[in-house]
This record gives sequence, C-alpha cells and structure tokens, in this order.
Amino acid sequence: MSFNFAKMTMSRVNYGPVTVLAGPYKGRIAYFDNDEDGQAVCYFGSILMHEYYAYIDYCDIGAVTTADLFRRKDEIMTAIFPFQDQTLHGDEKIDLLYELLLIDGSLIERIEAAKLSSPGDHRQQIFISHSSKDAHMAWQLSVDLGNSGFRPWLDEWEIDVGESIPAAINQGIGDCEALIVLLSPAAVESGWVEREWQAKYWDEAQAKSVKVLPALIESCEVPSLLRPKKYADFRDSYDHGLTCLLKALNRRRNA
Repeated sequence: MSFNFAKMTMSRVNYGPVTVLAGPYKGRIAYFDNDEDGQAVCYFGSILMHEYYAYIDYCDIGAVTTADLFRRKDEIMTAIFPFQDQTLHGDEKIDLLYELLLIDGSLIERIEAAKLSSPGDHRQQIFISHSSKDAHMAWQLSVDLGNSGFRPWLDEWEIDVGESIPAAINQGIGDCEALIVLLSPAAVESGWVEREWQAKYWDEAQAKSVKVLPALIESCEVPSLLRPKKYADFRDSYDHGLTCLLKALNRRRNA
C-alpha cells in the first residue's frame, strides 16, 4: 500500500487510517471506511471489531503519518494506564483500546511495507544519515518514506549481524540516489554523520544534481557547506517537514 502524504491538503483522502484534524474528534486516529451523505464514515477501531462510527466532514480528516500514530498511541497509553486519568469510565477505556488496536495494526503494516524490498525493487534508495540520539526520528521518517514509494536505507534495517558496519554504510551511501541528513545538535557534533553526508555532497558536486537533502529536526548550527541549501523544517510540524521533503524527492524522481 502506498500512502500519498503530498495530498494531505486535499478534501479527500484514501480509505484506511486517517487522522482527525478538527471537530469533536480532533487528534484521534480513525478508519475511513465509506462515504455517506457527503461525509466520511469513520470507525475508531477495526470495522470487524468495533461497531461505533462517526460521520466526519472530509475537510476534517487527513492522511496519517507515522508520527501521528505514535503521538496518539502515547496519549491513549497515558489515558488508560491505571494510575493516570481516573475520570475515564469503563466504556471510554474500551473505546480507546479499540483505537489503540487500530493504531498498532497500522504501525505493523507500515513497518513491513517500508522494509519490503526485492531484487527487482526499482524504488529510489534514500540513505538516512542521523545521530544515534535521533534514531527514533530516523525510524519514523524511514517508515513514511517507505510507504510513499521510496526505499529508505536505515542502518538497523540493512546491516546484518557479522557484517562490517563501515563497509555496509559506504555501500549504502554509494548506492543511494539521495541522502537525507537529519540536523540536530547531536548530529552536528557527530563526526560519523559528517563523513556520511560529505561523501554524498562531493558526489553531488561532480554530478551537478541534488544528492544531499538537509532536514532540520532541532535548532542547531548548520554546517557551512549545507547553509546555502533550503532545508525541510521538522521543528514545529513533522507533517510540514515530511510534505516538503517528499515534494523535493518526487521532483527528483520525475525529473
């Protein structure tokens, strides 16, 4: 399944998991199953298990990102934990459990789709350069890239036990069509991250085409070689940063 995040601002989204953008259900994850009377029929759980649904205006639902799923999962876990919110009644907790099952199922599906590859896989390979302290962000971004038609190269997915880590990384950088560098204070201080993106930067200079795409995930001192480049800004909104990044990658793919 391919998730098109570039269409997030459109009034219609694909059937399946969505995020509610406004109204009484704002912030919840729902399953968009059907159209009825000009509205989206949305279940807050699997349609096979949960009978409760709501009618929501199309303009109030959007394509869901991996960050949305993790955010909502954390909210639900906090709400249903026994020592947290004691204002929730039994039925409300059951309702949240159904939503949690939907979220977990969506995450598993996305992970498998993102990691899936084969010898005949012609998706563009994208290397994700990041500090180990930013591994969670790199993982989320890799899942969303994989579900948007690209093949992310992430060290924990690609390097097997017993393999030479430097050799595998060098091979990954050499084979990738583009490299995304996640910029943060930890990344700027990492000599390893610097070597990764600089290797592709000089490849870019020789090929005279964009190879290195900066993604600012935390405010930091941007390396001098990257300062002239426009970066995808994830600091205030993951969705905004992802949309900008996918727009740039799709332009490269269609060029």
